[in-house]
Amino acid sequence: MAKIIISFVILASLVFYLNFVTSSLITSIKLDNGQTFKCVDFYKQPAFRNSALGLQVVSNLTKLQNQNSVSGLELGSRGCPIGTVPILERSNNYVTYPEVHQPNSNVPHAKRHCTAQVRTVPNLTKKFLGASAAITLYKPNAPGNQWSSARIRVLSNGDSIEAGWMVNPSEFKDDKAHLYVRFSAKGRGCINLDCPGFVQVSTQYPLGLAPNSYSTSSKQIAWSFSIDKHHDDGNWWLSFTPNKHQIGYWPKNLFVSLYDYANQIEFGGEINNPSAVDPPTQMGNGMKADYDTTISSFIFQATVVNENNARVDPPDTEKFADCGDLYTVRDAGHQDDLGRLIFYGGPAS
Repeated sequence: MAKIIISFVILASLVFYLNFVTSSLITSIKLDNGQTFKCVDFYKQPAFRNSALGLQVVSNLTKLQNQNSVSGLELGSRGCPIGTVPILERSNNYVTYPEVHQPNSNVPHAKRHCTAQVRTVPNLTKKFLGASAAITLYKPNAPGNQWSSARIRVLSNGDSIEAGWMVNPSEFKDDKAHLYVRFSAKGRGCINLDCPGFVQVSTQYPLGLAPNSYSTSSKQIAWSFSIDKHHDDGNWWLSFTPNKHQIGYWPKNLFVSLYDYANQIEFGGEINNPSAVDPPTQMGNGMKADYDTTISSFIFQATVVNENNARVDPPDTEKFADCGDLYTVRDAGHQDDLGRLIFYGGPAS
């Protein structure tokens, strides 16, 4: 089995420094990969533009932002000051993304939207308070208006939140994989900070950041996330694990059915090919699922948080792939140190 390196953020060029005195003059950060992150006042980020969320002054902001870096991954000597958050510089056109519907077509390459995942069996009586997983990092081919993602997703009826990596040239203006989050609630939703919703807290790990390294057949690089509902504030928090560096949160007031708990969890990949172009969009590393970490893209250490607030192996699961055998998924079950192991992906051109 290939050697696995869990790298919660792989950004050798992105270097943040938490000393307030020396960083207080920093207003933006330009990376070697061409990305620019602007240091924006915490209370001027998009989430605070939505008065319906009822967001209040965060009394412990300084404590939240003085988090330790992810162990073993020093991010350098630059960074946004306490009281601000790094936001990827983009257009100010905050747009929502409509739901995508699959066309009625039996031609595999005409599939416009596909998923390949392991999910808990839909059950309205289930109560989940979170999920976590390590997701191996690849850069699938998804040109033009296509996109490809690997993620964990927490759902309840029409509400959902997700986190992982995404290749999306329309969103990020390049062909790299980027840290992303997404939510859907009350008939609206968006990626990252494209609309008021997610509240960025970390000064070190901005949404939209891109890595410098990707997985190979001999070495897998993974981002490890958790999405958990916190008892103290009732919000859904996104963290890097296992050191629980908090990136930010989705306010509970965003949601209706996710206000209290989720009733389904998903682990896997997703592609969107709205123009049904050929060759089809790659998912993961482009290879179909195989029980081999040197061949397929995979997700490991997948867990859920049950209603007793215990982190456990996902119960009552099923494999779900909605585009026939074009994109496939395999569930290897619990595998020692790898925990719950899930393979997914396809199709290489």
